[in-house]
Amino acid sequence: MVYTLICYFILFIIAIPIYLLERLYTRIKRNKKVRMVDESLDLLRRYDQKWDKGSIIEFVTENYKEIQRAWTHHDRKRLRELLMQDLYIEWNAMLNAMDLHQQRNIVKNVFVHSVKIIDIRDSKFDRDDHFTVRILSSARRYTVTRDGRVVPPAWKEDRDYSWSEPLLVDR
Repeated sequence: MVYTLICYFILFIIAIPIYLLERLYTRIKRNKKVRMVDESLDLLRRYDQKWDKGSIIEFVTENYKEIQRAWTHHDRKRLRELLMQDLYIEWNAMLNAMDLHQQRNIVKNVFVHSVKIIDIRDSKFDRDDHFTVRILSSARRYTVTRDGRVVPPAWKEDRDYSWSEPLLVDR
């Protein structure tokens, strides 16, 4: 019993500082990345106005909502225009599965809470410019059959959801 308590105490003494140091290191690294992105945007904006941070956030927000509309309507042509190739292939496969089951996923009331630019890649020749953003959004989603019946959700959270994930954007 005493041996177990000593082991837990030693583990506690070692684990907590390691955990706190790891958190501090992660925060410093993230702040450095944010500063680098902001500095890069400032530099790029001097030479090309399309790199204005406000314009990028507006562009991403509108395109994200358009992607959700195209998804809801199974508009593969529009999705191909809006999504990077790899993501389009993945989403097209999901749409094919829904078509096979004669279902459609409806996404409504899309609200973008925040857009954070987390990486930038600017081509020297003004081609293949892209950036990575983290979008925090929420929406109402549900699945319907061909005749309009709502498919019961697999879990409670399936109806109202929040989403946050990095997204690579071509511009």
